[in-house]
Amino acid sequence: MEYELFVRDIQQILLKAQALETIRVDHNIKLKGVSGQEHQIDVYWEYRIAGVTHRVALECKLHKTKVDLSVVRDFWGVLDDIPGLRGVIISPVDFTSGAKTYATSKGIGLKVFREAKDTDYKGRLRAIHINVTARLPLNPRLQMNLDESWLASNLTPQRQEFIRRIESTSEIETQGVIIEDRDSGETILLSKLLDYLPVLELEDISGTHTWKKTFINGYWVYQLSQLELKLSSIKVDYEVGEATQQIVIDGGDIANTLVQDALEGTLLFVNEQGRVMGDIELEGIHY
Repeated sequence: MEYELFVRDIQQILLKAQALETIRVDHNIKLKGVSGQEHQIDVYWEYRIAGVTHRVALECKLHKTKVDLSVVRDFWGVLDDIPGLRGVIISPVDFTSGAKTYATSKGIGLKVFREAKDTDYKGRLRAIHINVTARLPLNPRLQMNLDESWLASNLTPQRQEFIRRIESTSEIETQGVIIEDRDSGETILLSKLLDYLPVLELEDISGTHTWKKTFINGYWVYQLSQLELKLSSIKVDYEVGEATQQIVIDGGDIANTLVQDALEGTLLFVNEQGRVMGDIELEGIHY
C-alpha cells in the first residue's frame, strides 16, 4: 500500500511536468469489466488530449526480484476485460526478458520507480564543483599630499599647520569626504576608495602594493563643512589576501527518485519539489 501511494505521488509530479490535462488520479479503486467481474486497480489515471479521454491503470508490484511473465500475463487479463483501458506495471526492480517481450506484444508499459542510486548517474552529470576565489585589499594606508603653493596662498599659517597634522596622520577621516578631479570630472567617494585598488590583475599578490593618483586640478572636499583642499596626489599602500570557497551543485541532493522505462531504457530523475530531469525529450508523454 505504501509503495502504491509513492507511485501515485510520483505519477502526479510527472503529470504536472508533462502539462497534461489530468481529469483524475485515484488510488485503490475497482472497475467492472465486460465479464461482470470487478478488478482492483492500484492507481487509476484519466487524462485528456485534443478532447479525447485516455484511461490508464497502474499495477504496482513491490518485488525484490525481477517481475516475471506471469505478472504481466495476469494483468493483461484485467486489461482485456476492460475495453479502452491501457496498462502500466510499475516496480522497484527490473523485469524478465519474457515479461518484456509479452508486454511489448500487448502494448503494456513497464516502468521502474525507486530511490535513485549513485550508479544511476553513470555517464551523466552527477555534480558540478565550482571554485570561487575572491581577492581583497588588506590593511590600506592612505597618504594625502596637498598642493603647497595653494596652501600658502589660501590658508593662514595656523590653518596650514592644522591641515598638515591631518595630512600626516594615519587615521584620516573618510566619511563625508570626496576627491574631485576637476579636469576629468571624476569624483571618488573616499569611503569607496578600496574599490579602485588593483587586485584581480596582479600576477603576484605577495608583498606590499601601491596605488597612486596625481592631480593638476584635484581637490579633497569635506562635504559637511564645505572645506576644500587642493591635492597634488594621493597614495595607498596595501596588501592583498585571497579567500577560496567551493560551491557544489549535487544532482544526488536534488533528485531522490528514479523513473525508468524498462522497455525503452529512458531515465527520469524526480525530486520532492516537483523538478524532473533526465531523458525528458525521449520520454513519451503518455503511456
